[in-house]
Amino acid sequence: PVSRNALVLGKFLGIVAALASAWWVWSLTLILVLRHKVIMTARDSIDGPVLVFGLSALGLALVLAFLANWRHRRSFPARLRRDLMWLAPLATVLVLCLDQDWQWQSPLADLDGNVLAALLLLLEAMALLGAVALAASTRWGTMATLAVTSVVFVAGMVGSALLGESVLRFALPNLLLLWVSDGLLRGAEVSGSVLLAASAWSLTYTGALLALAASLFRTRDVS
Repeated sequence: PVSRNALVLGKFLGIVAALASAWWVWSLTLILVLRHKVIMTARDSIDGPVLVFGLSALGLALVLAFLANWRHRRSFPARLRRDLMWLAPLATVLVLCLDQDWQWQSPLADLDGNVLAALLLLLEAMALLGAVALAASTRWGTMATLAVTSVVFVAGMVGSALLGESVLRFALPNLLLLWVSDGLLRGAEVSGSVLLAASAWSLTYTGALLALAASLFRTRDVS
């Protein structure tokens, strides 16, 4: 027999694993995009390593997923995700070890610590919303859970402007604490103290949501 608390925790870990796999691939894609930069004029040159290794990883993942689906009837999206989870980091490492002129360089030369911190906070925000969805799903169906999660997301992003000083503003999560992209675009930096404070807040809030989910599920009739 599995306890209800263990079931809730297991479901949450599964949600986080699914979200983290998507976050992993898209984060590496963002690193490659930032390395290549936007071509503004005809004088701007393309970044050969980014295009060669990035597109090769994507093409190989598509081919492997197609063959697995065609020959073994396996899920195309699931196989594509699994292959990208190891092909994307391989391509990223190869790109970071080479400069635009195909010369060896330190893999840390093109990594921005602020971007990595922002990506970490984004993963924490995704886990928090996953906890919201889990808590809602203990009482409601799929559509109601989606609606509640969407409302919490919107309120968390713009709650300070819409809710003012009401109680709801302090009850709902302030996702702006974990969304630092606007500050980075204005030239700000993510300090270690800010990263630790925001992470501590998100982990505490996520833990409270898991406790709420376990409490709600404990009294639900599942017979």
